[in-house]
This record gives sequence, C-alpha cells and structure tokens, in this order.
Amino acid sequence: MPSTLTLGRDFIIQSRGGGRRTVIPAHENETFLRMADITSAMFTGNAQGLIDNFDIYYLIDGDSWEMGLVPLDRTVNSFAARIIMKGDTVIRTIQIMERNGDSTRYTLSNHSFGELTSNEQALFAYP
Repeated sequence: MPSTLTLGRDFIIQSRGGGRRTVIPAHENETFLRMADITSAMFTGNAQGLIDNFDIYYLIDGDSWEMGLVPLDRTVNSFAARIIMKGDTVIRTIQIMERNGDSTRYTLSNHSFGELTSNEQALFAYP
C-alpha cells in the first residue's frame, strides 16, 4: 500500500491515498525519540550513531551491500530484533524484523538529492 512517511525531530506524519494524514507527536515518547535519532543516523551516514546503538555486520557483493543492525538500546530492542538495510550507491530497502515475528519492509526508490521541492516541504507541515 503506497504511503509517504515524514519523520521530523518530534513528529511522524503518515500520508495515504485520498489525502488522509495521521500525525503522531513525540511528546515524551521515548521509543519515538530513539527511533528518530536512529533513523536520522541511518540516512545521514552517522556511523557513530549506529555503532553506539547496534551490533553491526556489513557485507559487500560487487556493487551491492547489506548492513544488519541488532539493537543494543533496550527501547528499540523491545520491539525490533534486527534491522536489515540493503543498497548500492543509496539505501534501497529497509526491513525491520520485529520481536513478535512480524516484519515491515520499506522499499526506497526515485532518490533525489538537493533542496526539497515545495511539494516535499509541504509534507513536513506539522498541523
């Protein structure tokens, strides 16, 4: 099901078809705050942020790579058993293996870099 997930420092906004938006504020939610920090470390290449929070393995196969993250932080470890990221020059997939046996897979495509467009900036509009 296509959706857009916007992660701010203190909120998450999920936008789905038909213009439906769900806003989740951080307001003293330790799990959210930890996940926001960790997600930021993943996407910005903050190696120290990952090293501080995970046991890590890294595999390279030609132009592709895979990084496995096993949470050390008890807040993250309470629901995520493992996070697996795969990519090449960019992150292509993120799979979160949950403690209860479920998993969530994010597929990232149409990467672009530089200034946000006005449509992208609108995604961060916190109601």
